[in-house]
Amino acid sequence: MHNELAQVAVDAYTAPATLGGRAQVGLKLGPVDASLKAAMERGGGGLVPAAEAWSAVNRPAEWTGDEVELGAVWAPRPDAKVTLDAGDRARQTLHYGSPLANGADDRMVTDQAQFVRLNAATKPAQNLEVRVGGEATKTLLESQSVDASDAPATALWTEVRRLFAGFTWKPAPKVTVEAGQSVQSLGVAWRGAGEAEAENAYVTPQVAVTITPWTNGKWRLAAEEAVSPLNPSQFASYAQLGGSAAGPTLEPDQGWRYAVRYEQKLPLGMSVAAGLLNWRLNSITELGPVGGGEAPVSAGEAEKRKLDINLSTPLEPMGLQGASLSGQFVWQWSEVADPFTGLQRSVSGESPYQAQLKLAGDVYGRDLSWRLTAQASGPQSIFQMAQVTTLSSTAGLGGALTYGAGPVRVSLELDNMLGGARTVTEVQFAGSRADGAPTGVNRRKDEARAVRIALKRRL
Repeated sequence: MHNELAQVAVDAYTAPATLGGRAQVGLKLGPVDASLKAAMERGGGGLVPAAEAWSAVNRPAEWTGDEVELGAVWAPRPDAKVTLDAGDRARQTLHYGSPLANGADDRMVTDQAQFVRLNAATKPAQNLEVRVGGEATKTLLESQSVDASDAPATALWTEVRRLFAGFTWKPAPKVTVEAGQSVQSLGVAWRGAGEAEAENAYVTPQVAVTITPWTNGKWRLAAEEAVSPLNPSQFASYAQLGGSAAGPTLEPDQGWRYAVRYEQKLPLGMSVAAGLLNWRLNSITELGPVGGGEAPVSAGEAEKRKLDINLSTPLEPMGLQGASLSGQFVWQWSEVADPFTGLQRSVSGESPYQAQLKLAGDVYGRDLSWRLTAQASGPQSIFQMAQVTTLSSTAGLGGALTYGAGPVRVSLELDNMLGGARTVTEVQFAGSRADGAPTGVNRRKDEARAVRIALKRRL
């Protein structure tokens, strides 16, 4: 069964519409199970009433989308399996230029992604499983003027190739060892007023040990070398300002990540889990000086730590049938050298803590459900070349009410019925922050209240 979210938008001037469909076929060819999924969508556009002046409205975008996925599973033996997955997704959107902007042209935006994954697993012994595989993905985001076909297109594309091998070994009934290694190549390119590309290759090992010393209790210790591909939009900003010829380099975030986690199931359906993560990064991305401006750059070494605690319990033992209480607390700490000033600070945009407490339940069986959510977040600072934006800590209470007696579920969701406001302080500088004192301070209060109505139909 599939869940589809139906959204209805009302526009005073236009009547955009969407038409689409999807199909899925399953086949069994001897030892091979195969599936094929296809989907298409056409929508947008709409006509502006003749009585309305073109200068009064923007014509909505038109789009076409197509998606195809193929999956196959081959099990030559009960203890061996080979899986193949491949897909192609493409979406073209025609954006009409605003009639209020002189020289604004219509643009065709193409968003495409392709992938193929091949995995194989076998069990040469009862307590040992071996896995090998590979994958390749490509993405393309291209924007081309329709009115001026001779104008150069702006394009961003990425390519990731990865080979891996690993195993899972149970040397004892309560001990599991996992280890593996990947070889991956990460490529990104931009074309616009100029051209730039970058490609990096890494060997990334990983190992983990899981121990269950007692009933319903589990410890997990893990270490891995982690790599995050370059963000294409960040690379485009970096390349347009001159790239490495005009400032520091931009490389994927890369370094070692260590983790320890404990999970325990308690009587009466209660559970608790706590995890501690420590990143020792050789490279992390921050805004830095490039060609007289600012763009994402590699800020050098950094360290990050994170502690998260999760609790959950049903409330039926207290007489609240169908109700539950869950909570999460996250504490974060980081340190990186500011690319402009060289001073140590936290990672831009990081909040030192986040907390959430959720009380949920059902009324009259499962036809009507409700949820109350209290959440809090610590202060954040966002660092730019000529400005530092600080968001104060915030806390708020929200909720939701959902009715779903038939195939359609209707939800009324409210964010921050109480609280949720935060003060935003912008400290501005003349030029780089490294060159002088602040020249101005702006303060404002942001409210984060929202009301949403969602319809979900089960097909």
